Amino acid sequence: MSETDKHAQRSSDVQESTWADAMMYLIPGIIAIVIGAVGLRYGEMFVGIGWVGIIGGVGATGFGLYKGFTSKKIEFVKVECVYCHAQNHFTYHPDDDFRCDKCQRLVPILNGKVLPVEQVRCGFCNTLNYYSEKTEVLLCENCNREVPISLDEGRAPTKRLAPGYAVKTEDQRQFELRLIDPGPKTEE
Repeated sequence: MSETDKHAQRSSDVQESTWADAMMYLIPGIIAIVIGAVGLRYGEMFVGIGWVGIIGGVGATGFGLYKGFTSKKIEFVKVECVYCHAQNHFTYHPDDDFRCDKCQRLVPILNGKVLPVEQVRCGFCNTLNYYSEKTEVLLCENCNREVPISLDEGRAPTKRLAPGYAVKTEDQRQFELRLIDPGPKTEE
């Protein structure tokens, strides 16, 4: 099983690759038709090659069109984003988290089911953040501070970030910047 077979593919990606494969027949087919038409038009000794080019070109172009239009028949599964409620189309139901096409958030999936998300506000900047039961540590999307979450009432968070990873406090003192050396002169 290849790496791409392990995860559900977006139906738009499958359609795009199908049309890319179809172009491998369409473009040479059209070129063969043009060369065959030139052979028929401008040469008595190229008439046979011209007909072969036209017949082969029509066949390749027809096969390319057939292959391209079969991409519209690809069946897909709609999965709704829990954040923005946009519809995401996959070839089959995803078994792992995926990124929403519209809001670019990671939609949590556990055992093949989309998990509901809860909302919590950051205590520092009051920005709304989302978490699910898969979330171990939550960082505020606005100020990068750790937001304490608890999935069970009365239970402390099970995991903490390493010190220095998230913003803890900011130094509110004012600093004075002094330029003591202009440095090398580079502009003239």
